[in-house]
Amino acid sequence: MTAVGLAWPGLCQDAVLVEAAIGEIGIEVDDAGEDELDLLNMQPGFTLLLAEEDLAKQMAQLNQFLTEKDWAKAFRLLTELDQSQLQVMVPLGDEGQHVLMKEELQRQLLSLPVDGRRAFQLYFDGQAQASLEKIKNHPLPGSEDQLMQTQALVDGLIASSVGGEAAVLLGDMYFGRGLFDQAERSWHLALEEGSAKGNDALELQAKRALAMQRSGRQAEAQALFEELQARYGQAKMKAGGEEVDALALLGKTLGQADVANNTQDKPARFGELMPKADAMPLWNLPFMDSGSRNAANQIRSRGSYYSPPSDILKYVPPVAADEHRVYFQWLGVVFALDRQTGKINWLNGSIKDTAENIASRYQSNQGDPRNYDIALDRETLLVTSPQSNDQNSPFVLKAYDTENGLMRWSSDTRQDWTLGEPTNQKQDTTAVLGDILVHETWAYAVVHRPGQSDMFLRRFAPLTGAVEWTIPLGGAEMISFQYTQVTRMPQPTLVMGPSLLYVMTNNGALLAVDVIASEMKWAYRMDPPYGIGHKQSRGFIRGNQLGDKIASMANTNGSDSLLIQQGTLYAKEHNGKTLYALDPANGKPKWSAGKLMPDAKLIGIDDERFYVMDSALQSYHVKGNHDLIKKNGVQTGSPDHAGAIMLGDKILLYANGKLRQLDTTFLDPAGKHENPDYLGQNGGHLYVMGDLLIAIDTTQITAFKIPDNN
Repeated sequence: MTAVGLAWPGLCQDAVLVEAAIGEIGIEVDDAGEDELDLLNMQPGFTLLLAEEDLAKQMAQLNQFLTEKDWAKAFRLLTELDQSQLQVMVPLGDEGQHVLMKEELQRQLLSLPVDGRRAFQLYFDGQAQASLEKIKNHPLPGSEDQLMQTQALVDGLIASSVGGEAAVLLGDMYFGRGLFDQAERSWHLALEEGSAKGNDALELQAKRALAMQRSGRQAEAQALFEELQARYGQAKMKAGGEEVDALALLGKTLGQADVANNTQDKPARFGELMPKADAMPLWNLPFMDSGSRNAANQIRSRGSYYSPPSDILKYVPPVAADEHRVYFQWLGVVFALDRQTGKINWLNGSIKDTAENIASRYQSNQGDPRNYDIALDRETLLVTSPQSNDQNSPFVLKAYDTENGLMRWSSDTRQDWTLGEPTNQKQDTTAVLGDILVHETWAYAVVHRPGQSDMFLRRFAPLTGAVEWTIPLGGAEMISFQYTQVTRMPQPTLVMGPSLLYVMTNNGALLAVDVIASEMKWAYRMDPPYGIGHKQSRGFIRGNQLGDKIASMANTNGSDSLLIQQGTLYAKEHNGKTLYALDPANGKPKWSAGKLMPDAKLIGIDDERFYVMDSALQSYHVKGNHDLIKKNGVQTGSPDHAGAIMLGDKILLYANGKLRQLDTTFLDPAGKHENPDYLGQNGGHLYVMGDLLIAIDTTQITAFKIPDNN
């Protein structure tokens, strides 16, 4: 994979991305005493890829040269920086926000005084102009290679005399590919560069507003449009060979886009999702019989003070669906059900054997329910499950043909999935953590090498498993039981935004990755989840700080929250007490609401309130002090045993063996569906999948037909 090369003189513009050697980012661990828990990475939570001491000294020296206006020394120092040094993070202020080193350098170059900018152009313009000419005459216009070359020019030489022109061209390329957030960022950078004046600047602003609207940032697009109206009033520009009123054209375009968005197919009204009191399900499948359930329950008596806690008995299988089948996995056993009848099309394992082996999983690294994930890419089903029945085997990724259940590939048999160099002439297995995300033609997963804390983001082809690229993310706070050889890693949550992929580590950090450039864009340091970073104590007694720490690593089903809505990224980590609202473009905090329960899950948010669920549904003020507004009296148990989805002004809740529809204003039941034969005693998770409402709990899955909205 060819990554974006930076255009500093002396750097390769088409640098090949090389996976970081395992252990370079990690922290050395002293041998633990005989009666101690071996804990890796004693810092509180996730370790970001920050600038090391030597690089920090170089940057301090660069700042000194720039302050002293010693341009020759400053620009000579720039040429000595290699690409790997520019891929680390530097903090901005003290609010937890971090940005890529190269972007901080870019900001410094754009803030150069007139004589500094002139000196930069004398030093670098020859290279910049040659690069731009090569880009314009590229033999494959619109290709990935042309885009990467343009990105490289903008990254390193934005302050050259052709930097603004290159940024405009880059924005046009991204817009043509439907990558609207990247386009808007590029055009904004061209405006910051300063060479665009008058109608040229107005045209770029108009294009930015249109890109914002296309990426779903309607409020920002409207605000920019109103700002332009107040500033310019009426302004002429060329469009389609004619001179037109720029703002009138923009307003008309934005208005038409809004109408188009409002007339798109809407989901069924929320009331129609709620089954009637006497409604029978479309189908129901109990996937665990009483014998298997009893075998699983026996693990309660087999626990050990030397074993980490496990939430495996609370495990609610994840669900995916296509037009033909509904898929889910129970601890590695994959089910494919006919969408209309619920009959099993294929099954890849034995429920009985899995139930009998659950005791060994309970005391191993297989005891984290969120390790077991599922994702769908057209005709390929991706499943994370243990490599073998051995209690210490890592989780690997397996791909199945959706039609017949035959395995297409497995990550543990692919050489390109190995991290670092194999040892002892044997391919080392790479472990998969947390969510699997499928987006367009690619899939993404966080991986690590068993026994090491470094985490990496990997992009691969779902159909074949071929790895496209792998980038380092940083180091997690990992715990290891020396008596049972159990290691616990956090299970990250992945969400794709309009232009960036967000990785919530559930370990004290949120990361944003530009998947086009295959590099980290920004990072935000969160307060560590409850139990992370506690001072360690000797012994294994539950309930002390050590027990709290171990418990915090036993992820439950869905107790973390990461969503993007109306131009804001909302994040709450598993076992974290704080909900963060961030700017998705740069990680700048907008507000935060603390003092939530550690297992609270964000259900939804509107203009006035946000809604969370722990032992009950609650609503809080979005603005001001984020105080509690209302708490529903119906106890849900916890997010492990309950599920909720929010549409409009209604919340559908699955808890305590009932489906309830709640009004968001008062959180009062507006109706309920109760049928103990088809709904779990505790509750489970809810999914709206086309014309189906899926309710799944720890033992059975039920589908209700959603009425036609027409």
